[in-house]
Amino acid sequence: MTSLARRIGSLAVAVTIFAPMQVAALDPAECVFETREGAVTLAANVVNDLGQGFVVQTFQTSDRPAASIDIIDHCPTGQRIVSELANIGDYLVTTDNARPTPREVLQAAMAAPQVYSLEDVAAMIIASGTPATLVTLTQESCGCAVYYPTDRGGRARWARP
Repeated sequence: MTSLARRIGSLAVAVTIFAPMQVAALDPAECVFETREGAVTLAANVVNDLGQGFVVQTFQTSDRPAASIDIIDHCPTGQRIVSELANIGDYLVTTDNARPTPREVLQAAMAAPQVYSLEDVAAMIIASGTPATLVTLTQESCGCAVYYPTDRGGRARWARP
């Protein structure tokens, strides 16, 4: 996993130090932004609610336009899976060797009759051929602030970078 992907995994930590104290409902559009990491532009795409306390967001980087980084946050626990998709074409259903996206792996686990931990889901993502890392956030992510604002726990509030 690239160092940029690792930095995205902790992005919520870096951007919420000066979080506002008021509580206001956020629009999902608030989670779409661009920021710079040195010479690289990092673009955060729309965040989606997957249900059961999960949100997912995809990031693109200017240095690797064919790649993306998916983050899956479990809002009640503050756990995050960071997955680096090296080549988007590997995940398209039109290719013979298509593999599931991290979002599809999570959705399959959520639909299964047995209960999977987030560690299990991260292991399934890795087994599908996508690098993934599990981290625990100390700050709320934007997606959690939008869709699950009461599930922040003791984490600091999200603030726009």
